[in-house]
Amino acid sequence: METWTRAALPLSVYSEMYLSELANHGRTESTVGTYRDRLRWFGEWIQAVEILVRDVTKDTVEQWISDMRAGGLSQKSLRDNVSVVRCFYAWMADRNFLQKD
Repeated sequence: METWTRAALPLSVYSEMYLSELANHGRTESTVGTYRDRLRWFGEWIQAVEILVRDVTKDTVEQWISDMRAGGLSQKSLRDNVSVVRCFYAWMADRNFLQKD
């Protein structure tokens, strides 16, 4: 029987837990929706480059940023996307889904 390991689930599962927690702590529906979109885009990107949520590194994020720039995303949108992902990974580390942030 396979043993469940931390951060072995898809990003979408963790992101829904994170978004539920944000909503329970008073974030508006609009904010939660924006976070959901940004995390979904990131999840689609890591899936496309075949990286698991637990294997994301600083280099991974730098490549993602580079790809967003190449796609013509504005500097503000880049910052906002990175901020959401950074907060999400900090949350995962705080809940011991990852060993480090």
